[in-house]
Amino acid sequence: MRAVGLRSRRSAAVSLAVPLALVGAAVMIGAGGSVSVRGTVALALCNLVIVLGLQLFIGNSGVYSFGQLAFAAVGAYLGALMTLPVAFAALQTPSLPQLIADAQPGAVPTILIAAVASRIAGGQ
Repeated sequence: MRAVGLRSRRSAAVSLAVPLALVGAAVMIGAGGSVSVRGTVALALCNLVIVLGLQLFIGNSGVYSFGQLAFAAVGAYLGALMTLPVAFAALQTPSLPQLIADAQPGAVPTILIAAVASRIAGGQ
């Protein structure tokens, strides 16, 4: 019996190109807009990531995993906390440990931490 793929190459290419084109259009609109437009585009793209992650995980079974939603919520909270200026974060979270309150990692340390965390979690 011959193995048959679920999708043709053309279907797979369209499935990849259309979302990339939509994200590219959103980035172009956000880059040329005002601060409120950029915020709206960033929120829409964040919501898109969460929705696509849930669709990939849940699929057609309909079995929800609240763990994934909690993980997204914790990531959003920490992402927002890490992007605040140090002085403003100290005002918003006075009982936060000093090590976390003073943290403002740049792009390179953040990428390294994410790579290590993904390896620990079993990512390839």
